[in-house]
Order: sequence, then structure tokens, then C-alpha cells
Amino acid sequence: MIKKIITLFVLSAFVLSCDSDDNDSGDANDSGTESLLVGEWDVTSFTFTGTGKWKEGGILPITADAEGFGYDMDKISFKITEDPDIIASEGTISLDIDIEIKALGQNLNEKVEDFELNFLGPWSHQPEANTFTLTIEGETVVADIIELTETKFKLMAPLKQTREISGRSVDLDIEAIITLEK
Repeated sequence: MIKKIITLFVLSAFVLSCDSDDNDSGDANDSGTESLLVGEWDVTSFTFTGTGKWKEGGILPITADAEGFGYDMDKISFKITEDPDIIASEGTISLDIDIEIKALGQNLNEKVEDFELNFLGPWSHQPEANTFTLTIEGETVVADIIELTETKFKLMAPLKQTREISGRSVDLDIEAIITLEK
């Protein structure tokens, strides 16, 4: 059950963070930045770290630390268009997740194969704040742009929220780094 909770919170972070943009320097503040975002992008790197906290049995607080990376990323791509400003994802990604639950003395490794990530949603770019905003199924994610060139788009997407996972209220604090390339 605990492995399922951690796996679900990491997958939640990936789904909510994959659609953010990155920015490397002053380039993202130029008026031409919007045109750099438009196009077909492949995920070339995905890493994350974070924690999930919940109460077990209603009283004992449990904290799980997780970190991991994506692989088999050649199966997933993003398409960003303007007029309308839409981002679409299609494909699958596999994840390798290391989980440490100190209170229970457990170290786990979970592999999630071919996690399907298909979505469509609006996006916006805020050059003055160096951020990219995406909305999927009513959830809005604001990601910091780390790097943005004609061929590379790297972003950091934080996820801090409480989600219902396996019947438990889990407080999530996750940071994902995603690199996309044309």
C-alpha cells in the first residue's frame, strides 16, 4: 500500500510538471521567446526529488522521501502551438523511483513501465517572471524556465499540494526537472 501511495504521488508530480517551460538567460525576456516555444519537443531528461507525508492509522505521521528519473523517454513528445496557445502530450514514459520511509525502516525501488501521458491544455508564458504556465484538467502548474533556446527547453516544476491517494490525504512537496529538445 505504501509503495502505491509513493508511486502515485510521483506520477502526479510528473503529470503536473511535464507541461512547464524553461528559460536560461535573458533570452526568455525577449519578444521572440514565444516563437522559441512553438514546435515539437521530445523529453530527453526527467528527474525529481521530493517528499510525501501522511498519517497512518490516523495518528502516526509517515514521511517518505523519493527521488528518481525517467527512462524510455523516446516514446513521449510534446507539441506547443500558438493561436491558439495549446500544449499537447502524447506517448508513454517509464520511471525508476527510489523511496525511503525512515519511520518504517524501508527502502524501496519502484519501476513504472510505460506510464501513459496524453493530455491537451492551454499554456501561457510570462517572460517578466521567467515562467511557463500550463493548465490540465483544471490544475494549473507554474514552472520556472531554466533554459530556452531554439533546440532546448529545460524547466523546473514544483508541486506542493495535498492529494487524495489510496484513501489517504498526502501532503506532497516535489521538484521535477524536465528537459525537452527539438
